[in-house]
Amino acid sequence: MNSSAGPSHYIAFRFHDIITALLILNYILVRRPDFLFTLGAVFIFFLVHGIINWLIVSFAFQLFHPSPGIKAYNFLIFFGMNEKYFGIHRSQGLFWEPGVFQIYLNVALHFFLFYKRQKFWAGLALVSVILTLSTTGIVIAGLQMAYAVIRGRGSPVNKALIILLSLPLLIVYVEFASTVVTDKISGDRAGSYWSRSFDTRNGLAIALDNPFGIGFDPSVYQAIAKQNIFNIQTNIVTDRGNTNGIVMLIYSTGWFWAFIFLTSTYLQKIFPEHRLLFFLVLFLSMSSSPLTFSPFFFLFTLSGFVKSGPLLRPPSR
Repeated sequence: MNSSAGPSHYIAFRFHDIITALLILNYILVRRPDFLFTLGAVFIFFLVHGIINWLIVSFAFQLFHPSPGIKAYNFLIFFGMNEKYFGIHRSQGLFWEPGVFQIYLNVALHFFLFYKRQKFWAGLALVSVILTLSTTGIVIAGLQMAYAVIRGRGSPVNKALIILLSLPLLIVYVEFASTVVTDKISGDRAGSYWSRSFDTRNGLAIALDNPFGIGFDPSVYQAIAKQNIFNIQTNIVTDRGNTNGIVMLIYSTGWFWAFIFLTSTYLQKIFPEHRLLFFLVLFLSMSSSPLTFSPFFFLFTLSGFVKSGPLLRPPSR
């Protein structure tokens, strides 16, 4: 993005994002496509491509070359990082970094768990999330799997039996998740944790000092962050963009409009069956990435304003 762009340019960018989401939502409402089939096809493509992408990155990384404009490497339509964590490459699919890919994977996991109810694709989505080695992604996936077991159909005895039989896998998953989280906080990836911690604290401080927002121009935020006028103790470079999408929403638009945005996101009508769970998926995802103003998230937010009934329902058993 051009650093010389003025405030009007960033308003235009946000306007473009909203219009894109509105056009997609309008197509869904007016044309009434087979939304269940369409989403399933898109998510299956993401999952299959992601696994193939990870295999090629892991076993034929010599085919990849630096991708201009981003830190990733690419080969045709496959992307990967040169660095390894826990001895493996992190899966990132079509996206510029694994933390973004996990957002779509967790939405796919939600879709296949609660709407399509297809165990194979749900399992592949879970494995794909794990391969991203995204701390937030692994936590969100674990939350969804726990909810699926607890709220699933069947007698308490059957649920207890399922939990008992799944206990070895659960222990392995929890141990793995705790290792990833620990590495993020105090291990080799601690720099990412401290950067996000500063972004959250500094962004909230700016929002409290500017309750009506500072606008969408990132240079305004960066100028304030560089000065570190709130004296937050940190060893990182503060002249940088914010990585917490929720905090970015608050300090950009102000507390009132952030509340409206989040309320409408909670009331979204695309995945309404387990509303609170899916809101947590979106909220945690937005908290870990600066994509809150993207058409993807706007689509859910704008759907909360329409009077239409649920746009997606799980098939009846």
